[in-house]
Amino acid sequence: ILTAGDAFTRAISSSLSMEIPQAEQYKITYGLEESQLEGKISKVLRPVFEVIVSEIKKAILFWNENEKEPIKNVILYGGTAGLPQAATLLASLLEIEVQIADPFKSMEMDDKLRSSLLDKSCLLTVAIGLSEKEV
Repeated sequence: ILTAGDAFTRAISSSLSMEIPQAEQYKITYGLEESQLEGKISKVLRPVFEVIVSEIKKAILFWNENEKEPIKNVILYGGTAGLPQAATLLASLLEIEVQIADPFKSMEMDDKLRSSLLDKSCLLTVAIGLSEKEV
């Protein structure tokens, strides 16, 4: 899906006349949470999110029409996976289970290190996967 986190940031920046760094911080902090800032950030992000949901629905429909086993859940990864309320809203709109990826799940590591990396784990999913394959 070509729409990504930068599209959310640009939407906030242009709609609310903010510089990109401030818009990025608002995106990370408030995301799709309607109860924050009178829902202003959520209202701006919702149309972009709906584009993403529409593309996911198309992919799921294509898969389910062409494969024996239907898709039963979606796993989010990448920076936008941590967007507040993204997983909850996506699960509601898709009507299937949505999880945020945990690339550390099968790794043995110090608990202190794990907790320090937890908020960045979605950003590290591809890198960790490649390292496990020794690429």
